[in-house]
Amino acid sequence: MRPGLLLSESTGKSARSRLCDSRPTRLFAMVFLLACALSVGIELLGISIPSLWYRLYMLGISQNPDSDAIYQPQFSPIVGYLRILHVRNLDFGWVHVDAGRAGIDWLVIVLAMGFILWCTLLLGRAWRQAASQRVLLAATFVLAAGLSLFTVYRCRNDINFSGGPGYTALLQTVQRRAQPHDVMILNNDVQAPFLLNENRARIKWYGLSRDPTQWDDATISLLERLSGQYERIWLALDDSAGNLPDPTRAWLEQSRRKVEGYDFEGGVHLILFAAKP
Repeated sequence: MRPGLLLSESTGKSARSRLCDSRPTRLFAMVFLLACALSVGIELLGISIPSLWYRLYMLGISQNPDSDAIYQPQFSPIVGYLRILHVRNLDFGWVHVDAGRAGIDWLVIVLAMGFILWCTLLLGRAWRQAASQRVLLAATFVLAAGLSLFTVYRCRNDINFSGGPGYTALLQTVQRRAQPHDVMILNNDVQAPFLLNENRARIKWYGLSRDPTQWDDATISLLERLSGQYERIWLALDDSAGNLPDPTRAWLEQSRRKVEGYDFEGGVHLILFAAKP
């Protein structure tokens, strides 16, 4: 059997050598690596900007954005994201944008890179010492959980997701006072990201633009439908538009009756409207 084993081993080595010799050429490997890098770049582009910004961009340039984004190359998400790629539109947890200027949270970046280095060292040690894998795995889990919570805490300081103490108090009031079948209208859709992150009230809400030029038949139709479906409508608004007309508030004041009103810090207001008797 010994000669047979030797023959089998030599045959296996020969097959492995032919397999190694059949690797892709250097040119093919470079093209493959370039394609992988391009794929990673496209993925990073896709998560760098909120999809809402791309949607608003498409609504401004196309009458049929859903179909054009699929069948028209000039309206594709890649082209659209590149066109709106600006510092004020970035959606990274370690980039805080204020008035178009980006502030980088270096502490989060350093901790994240340190965690990546820890995982790299962990893999190397686990490869050499299998007995200590459980302890290292537990330590890595604790570090990952702590880093995630700390990063989320730091992201709360991002001005793009901070409605300020006024809107925070408004949401707390809605959570206490709202009834199960109420609905809320946010009369400043700029604050929509804040509500998406901070709202804990079990209430449906709709965001409308504060710009009077956006008042149209679709908005009126929405208000009429909500007025017919819900007995009580909460209106959340602020004074950021100054003395500009507020057609949404005027429509509710004309078609319904005011029941309650609350004023909060920073010119934030909350009004409850009910159906007229």
